[in-house]
Amino acid sequence: MIGLKFLGKIIKAIKSTSSPAQIAGGFILGMLIGLISLKSLISAVVVILIIILNVNVAMAAAGYALFRLIAWLVDPWLHSLGYLILVDLESLRGVWTYIYTVPAVSYTRFNNTIVMGGLAVSAVIIVPLFILMKKFMILYRERWAEKIQRWKIVQAVKGTKIFEWVGRITRIGA
Repeated sequence: MIGLKFLGKIIKAIKSTSSPAQIAGGFILGMLIGLISLKSLISAVVVILIIILNVNVAMAAAGYALFRLIAWLVDPWLHSLGYLILVDLESLRGVWTYIYTVPAVSYTRFNNTIVMGGLAVSAVIIVPLFILMKKFMILYRERWAEKIQRWKIVQAVKGTKIFEWVGRITRIGA
């Protein structure tokens, strides 16, 4: 039931009046939390940004879920990348030592190899992912939305009781 409700909220977000930038913004903020440990100060700051900024929360949840799965799958690679940045790059050791002595920075868990690997990957993909997601939403709304609504499978699903049930659940949870 939770999965259906979540899927319903994602579909509602895609079809909503939220701008493509709001949807893409929510998705990339969710990506940040998904690639970085949820138990860090960085994630808390990102959650605050999701609340403060006018981004789509359902897409933030979708981005988190997708990238949490990806992070789990590529965990050894994130560890190796984080280890390279934190340990093998000796020229940065002084920077990391200094940053760690700054109060509250240790709560960011940047000294964890997987968190650092996730931060590095996030830094590289955040702008391209935002642009791609925004363009995808524009293309979906301009070219594909009406076509998809006419597909026989969509029409068949829309006519079922479960579709009506998911619709009611999403309205109640909104």
